[in-house]
Amino acid sequence: MTDTAEHFDVLIVGAGLSGIGAGYHLQEKCPGKSYVILEGRDCIGGTWDLFRYPGIRSDSDMYTLGYSFKPWTEPKAIADGPRILNYVCETAVDNGIDRKIRFHHRVKCTLDRGGRAHGGRGRDRNRQLHLQFPLHVLGLLQI
Repeated sequence: MTDTAEHFDVLIVGAGLSGIGAGYHLQEKCPGKSYVILEGRDCIGGTWDLFRYPGIRSDSDMYTLGYSFKPWTEPKAIADGPRILNYVCETAVDNGIDRKIRFHHRVKCTLDRGGRAHGGRGRDRNRQLHLQFPLHVLGLLQI
């Protein structure tokens, strides 16, 4: 097992709607900060990829649920799952966020002695990550 440490200013856990949004805002508002998104599954989309049963859709209109930086342009405001998944994936690709995602990764964070999350540590497979600020993004539909 190798133990090569990497440093990131921010760790985003999850590549769903919220994680992709967090990545966008980080690179726009804090361009000097490094970040990585760790996703436990093999694809972008979170809820919208995980749940594929017939008829899945958002209960909220996409004008509200969608990204302020990428307005929803589809004709139906209450969108079905596949359209939302496409929107999330397209947003990630269009903004280069997809290149920041590492799939099939689980995160175990510890807090520093003062109980603060910054300065935490996580493991990226066999590598240790030094994190300035871990950001756990839990989508609204996972609560």
